[in-house]
Amino acid sequence: MRKIVSLAAFAVIAAWGADPPQLSGTWVFDPGHAAKLKISTLEIHQSADTVEVSEAGREAKAKTIHLVCALGGQQCQIKEAGEEVSFWYNGPALVMMEMRHNRDVVIKTQWEPSEDGKSLRMEVFHISPAGRDESYTLTRQGGS
Repeated sequence: MRKIVSLAAFAVIAAWGADPPQLSGTWVFDPGHAAKLKISTLEIHQSADTVEVSEAGREAKAKTIHLVCALGGQQCQIKEAGEEVSFWYNGPALVMMEMRHNRDVVIKTQWEPSEDGKSLRMEVFHISPAGRDESYTLTRQGGS
């Protein structure tokens, strides 16, 4: 039992000390997801202690969401949407937890880049109310 606890502690420490994923850039959703999503583009800018995320809608009149939030699980507000969010790294993934409608709706989203950095896997977990998990693929615009 002691070995298992030691290994688990080592894994957490190793994940914490690992370099964060490089997600800065403009990401475009795969055209196959168009019918399912209201957003077409995700723009991410990272710094050592903050993340800035902007979502652009598919339609000209769609609302654009823009937020800047500290990393490490601190909560911040999305002014445009009246929601609370928090961000942290989980190994190679950036995690966002959204709380809507006085925390009646909780959604966890993970972004994890491919090894070559050209694509991004976005997984959405509907925690409360429980719902069907979703997975999307995005491509880095400009190929950088």
